[in-house]
Amino acid sequence: MARSEASRPVKALRNFAQGNSCPRSEKGPAFDAGYVPIEEGYGNAREAGERALELDGNLAEASAAIGAIKTYHDWDWAGADASLRRALALELGNAEVVKNAAGLARTLGHLEDASALYRRAVELGPSERAVYPNAWTCCF
Repeated sequence: MARSEASRPVKALRNFAQGNSCPRSEKGPAFDAGYVPIEEGYGNAREAGERALELDGNLAEASAAIGAIKTYHDWDWAGADASLRRALALELGNAEVVKNAAGLARTLGHLEDASALYRRAVELGPSERAVYPNAWTCCF
């Protein structure tokens, strides 16, 4: 492996620690089209989720997205729990909703609950690849 290739993970971690989750490419602006600073990205996601809930308060995925933002960005456990409970009440059969609820349970150290929810998410959405690495961290 070339030295420049070996340094990529370190560079990525350094950028993430500095709040640049997706560093600008050295290849030029065409490769930078998807770059959004992390705070801006979470802000945009929050606005979109809140707007969706204003339009229709019964959107489980919007409630789940707000719950995920409160879990992973805000560390607002009570707010995340309220959003995710609402999402589960609206759509218990949605793999994304169940996965987000499992993520909160795992974050709070409720590993038995997280394990059961991740297993349920896998049953509901076996092709949803994002569930597997998260499930692995607490189930196996």
